[in-house]
Amino acid sequence: MRKAVIARIIITALPLAVLFVLYGLWLFTEPPAYLESVFSATLLLALFSALYVKFVPKTLRFFWEPDAMPINSTEHMRTTRRSGAREILVLLFAVCAFRIVITVISYVFLTERYGYSCTIFSAQRMWGWWSDAPYYMDIAARGYIAQSASGGTEHLTLAFLPFYSYVTRLFAIASENYVRAGYFVSNISTVLGCVVLYALVKLDFDRKTARRAVRYFCILPAACLLYATMSDGLFFLLSVTALYLARKKHIPLAALAAALAAYTRIIGIVLLLPIAMEYARLFVLEQKDIEIDKWKFIRKQTFYGLSLLLVPMAIGVYLLQNYLVSGNALQFMVYQNENWTQGFSMFYRTVGYQTDYLISSITNFNFKDAFGLWLPNIVAIFGSVTVMLIACKKMRASYIAYFFAYFIVSVSLNWLLSAPRYMICCFPVILGFALVTEKKYVDIPLTIITVAGLILYLYGFINGYPIY
Repeated sequence: MRKAVIARIIITALPLAVLFVLYGLWLFTEPPAYLESVFSATLLLALFSALYVKFVPKTLRFFWEPDAMPINSTEHMRTTRRSGAREILVLLFAVCAFRIVITVISYVFLTERYGYSCTIFSAQRMWGWWSDAPYYMDIAARGYIAQSASGGTEHLTLAFLPFYSYVTRLFAIASENYVRAGYFVSNISTVLGCVVLYALVKLDFDRKTARRAVRYFCILPAACLLYATMSDGLFFLLSVTALYLARKKHIPLAALAAALAAYTRIIGIVLLLPIAMEYARLFVLEQKDIEIDKWKFIRKQTFYGLSLLLVPMAIGVYLLQNYLVSGNALQFMVYQNENWTQGFSMFYRTVGYQTDYLISSITNFNFKDAFGLWLPNIVAIFGSVTVMLIACKKMRASYIAYFFAYFIVSVSLNWLLSAPRYMICCFPVILGFALVTEKKYVDIPLTIITVAGLILYLYGFINGYPIY
């Protein structure tokens, strides 16, 4: 028992000590411009550390206790039956109806802004304007292109993973209208993602919690970005599918879904962590069964373990494509650094320079950058960690591990522009919103705030704010 306590202390203290030392070195060598930025970075580090302290004991119990997170516990006996067709149809109708409402609102904003008349269908092309959307459409139309002597930017498509574009190409075969096909793929992926999200949450919680998860996924401000012809909707569908299959003990299928997610967005590689944790837990618990056929057990678990290699293999395919087109397997990193100044930077430094930029933008009356870019980024970063800290007591250890990996990879960038869009595709954050809003006095105000934020975010994009 004493050894277990010592091991727990070491596992908790050692990573945090390293993190604090790195933080101190950053403050000493590269301090932010404003005192408020130092406070912002310190607060984020404190919240992150508090979440990690809670995470460690949950993880140690996760692999040994069968009832650490029971599926459909007796507390919610009414929810133990499977979701029926009617229930799913009602969910689909509600999600589609809400998305139609947002589409109409965006159409009104668009016609007001540009003062021209067009049909609501022809207005679909505005979703092809968004951020990196033209690059995805270019991959769908022409594939990857090597850098040419003419000095064009077509080669920059190598910085974007191709699976979303390939799916879009399939739907554009008949019409060759890639924006319309991409719009369809983004929307159908998001709607189907809501269904899988609902089923995944219902494995552990009641219908009300599952409905709230879907609702917050639809109404968080960055949800309007899921209409764009970019890969986020498809990535979310594949990521929640991978987690659902892992929870249902279909490890090879979960690895396949995670591999496709990684081939859609490179951050999908971190899905390997929660799936590996579910696999390890399954291995530990099943080997305790004295009635199992040992050889059959070994063959099964070996096959499951090898299937996890599908996830890094997907990234390997992408690296091979980089090599075949440019002669350098890591050419995408070169382009990201040269054209988007993208590189690794610890998450506390990220929120530090984001706060610097926010204050500088406000003092220089650059309110578009302040309220379209820097403030939403900071709110998304702090909001996600705070929600996870409050909800982690009720959350599965593999989900929290997924959040840690996802958060570090997506936020630790030296030129972060899209934190709200990144965080809305992180399943544990969506589940966290559903868990912290169990009480109506929390749920109702937060619903009103998020819907208002969604409308403002959409209005800001259409009116040229730097929303990515």
